[in-house]
Amino acid sequence: MIEIYGRIKSIIFHNEENGYTVAKFESDDEEITVVGSFFAAENGFYKLTGDFTYHDKFGEQFHFVEIEKDVPKDEFGIIAYLSSGTFPYIGKKTAEKIVEKFGVNTLELLEENPYILNGIKGLGKKRVSKIASVIIDNRSKRKTLYALTSLGLSMELSNQIYKEFLEKSYDIVKSNPYSLIGVIKGVGFSKADEIALRLGEEKDSRRRIKEAIKYILSSSASRSQDTFIFENELKESLLSLTSASEDKLSDTLLDMQLNGEVISEEIDGKRVYFDRHLYKAEDISASKLLQIYYDKKAVLNIDYDEKELEFLDSIQKEAVLEVFKNKITVITGGPGTGKTTILKHISQIAVKNNLIVELCAPTGKASKRLSEATGLKAQTIHRLLKYGVDEDGNLSFQMNRENPLIADLVIVDEASMLDIILFQKLLESFNYDIDENGRPIIRTRLILVGDISQLPSVGPGNVLKDIIKTKIAKVIRLKNIYRQKKNSNIAINAHKINEGLYPSLNEKGKDFFFIDTYSEDETLTVILDLVQNRLRNFYKIDPIRDIQILTFSKRGMLGSKALNESLKIALNPSKEYIEYKDYTFSIGDKLMQIVNDYNIKDEDGELGVFNGDSGRVCEIDKENETLKVKFDDGRIVKYDKKNLANLSYSYAITVHKSQGSEFDYCIIPCENTSVLLLNRNLIYTAITRAKKFVCLVGKREILKRMIDNNHEERRNSSLAYRIKKKYKMTKGTLYD
Repeated sequence: MIEIYGRIKSIIFHNEENGYTVAKFESDDEEITVVGSFFAAENGFYKLTGDFTYHDKFGEQFHFVEIEKDVPKDEFGIIAYLSSGTFPYIGKKTAEKIVEKFGVNTLELLEENPYILNGIKGLGKKRVSKIASVIIDNRSKRKTLYALTSLGLSMELSNQIYKEFLEKSYDIVKSNPYSLIGVIKGVGFSKADEIALRLGEEKDSRRRIKEAIKYILSSSASRSQDTFIFENELKESLLSLTSASEDKLSDTLLDMQLNGEVISEEIDGKRVYFDRHLYKAEDISASKLLQIYYDKKAVLNIDYDEKELEFLDSIQKEAVLEVFKNKITVITGGPGTGKTTILKHISQIAVKNNLIVELCAPTGKASKRLSEATGLKAQTIHRLLKYGVDEDGNLSFQMNRENPLIADLVIVDEASMLDIILFQKLLESFNYDIDENGRPIIRTRLILVGDISQLPSVGPGNVLKDIIKTKIAKVIRLKNIYRQKKNSNIAINAHKINEGLYPSLNEKGKDFFFIDTYSEDETLTVILDLVQNRLRNFYKIDPIRDIQILTFSKRGMLGSKALNESLKIALNPSKEYIEYKDYTFSIGDKLMQIVNDYNIKDEDGELGVFNGDSGRVCEIDKENETLKVKFDDGRIVKYDKKNLANLSYSYAITVHKSQGSEFDYCIIPCENTSVLLLNRNLIYTAITRAKKFVCLVGKREILKRMIDNNHEERRNSSLAYRIKKKYKMTKGTLYD
């Protein structure tokens, strides 16, 4: 390894996320190119440790693996450093005054006490305070980063940890490296375990095995949306991750069960393990559903006008009236089968009978559509439950057992998107009475509306299908297509695909097309031409507002990431923008929130923007590097540098991200991708997002393969099992 000393003359490239930097470095009057990951500034003096390498394109470079802060050795260097722009309000003349007063020891003195600048002409107390703040912040960050790298962490990872934990970073990593799992991007069990072992963690330690167990259960929920894992799978994964002895694994699992950290149960003769939060969610949900189901006052005597329902068929009419006879009702069917019409009639009859109705959906776009269809107020489930800060300053749902919803009917649209955690919170908010036997009874009716043929929830659980399995609900299945325009094939083809039949394509005057291409390059060219010219001109539409590209995957030339880059350039190449990482955000950009942010507020002070919420940039402030997004539900939210990372372009989105939404014009690239994605469920969901027009572009063999593949990944969930188990325990004893 070679050590070189000198000054960073200029930074050519710097990746803010991982710290990777290319810079011009002056060392002994020689200028060289240095590359590596670090936190540093132009005109800073450093000692670099590394070696020279040769790059075919860029020539000789010094690739360093360690960097230490150095200081300029003479007054000229100190003046250059102080006036480099690192410190506010210090230009060359002010730097000369400072060095004239403190000499070659200036930097050491400033590091010890930056307030010695008080008294320097041109620097008032406010300016000195701001300069001092920069020096102190840099000093703190530099010390923390060097401490983290001393633990063997890369500068890239150290930077990420510092962004999350700031000055506490070193203590947190030193005391428990496993706390980084799920908090720091890219840190799973293996990476955290590598750090822990380096710090002396024993391979058979209880803590190490416990963290591995928690990680496996968490990964199963986030990757496969399972609420439990089978014992043999858990133990195989544990052995693979830890190589610990089977006795230690069994002992640790037993300890965690005794402490309530994991739950173990036998289901259908097989031992399974739950994360305690997911077990609790399914258990509480099952209990609450039975409290609704066992209400003896199920039938409501309602007044309604037969003429209002005369245009409905027998099944649709049954769906409307059964809601008032049963405590739990599921209405399911594909596009155009009348779900929205039924909801409108249910809502109107309920209001005329002075019943309190709450309408909600998992996403902002779905709730807005529900409100437009019924003429009543509809909200996201988060807004209905008043997500916000409680009296203790904690983020939580304000509508809960202690502060329940007062409602006669709660209608949930797009219920196939419900995950078990959100469902639990919804049911826990329902008001309950005590019956004549002193037992809790929920009077509220629950109506779940959705399409069980669509993709299931993004979160863990299988709520809608599990409820249908138990027969705890009155289930109405809609099959006849009614919402079908004269020249439309969208709903017809969706139902054909759902039944495994090949759709009708390219019929003259219709709205369902397939454009054949022979390469991904050609597919991309066709898509860009459709959005820029052909659809825009033929239908006289706004391509950003009206057209949505739906992809099967994030990756590849026709994945959402690459397509968004191309579509941004094609549709909104604004000259005025805010630059953040690989993005240039400008007014009009179509964006989507990609993680749940429970802390951010909208202009009305309401907390929370959630994964999948979409909108468009309505304002940018270049000077302060902020922007405002107007979301589909009308909320306006301000973003700054710290939360811009939570946004992504949404000119193209994956089919999974499109759940709960409808778009006028949909273009779907039909190209090869992961075998797990090429199934009927996915293409059906994509097509049912479109209202006016569908165009598939690519290879017909891919479409055929998806239609023929009716395989769905089975989810491990226990809501149905738990409902049946509790029903057997209570029937004839607790409630009769």
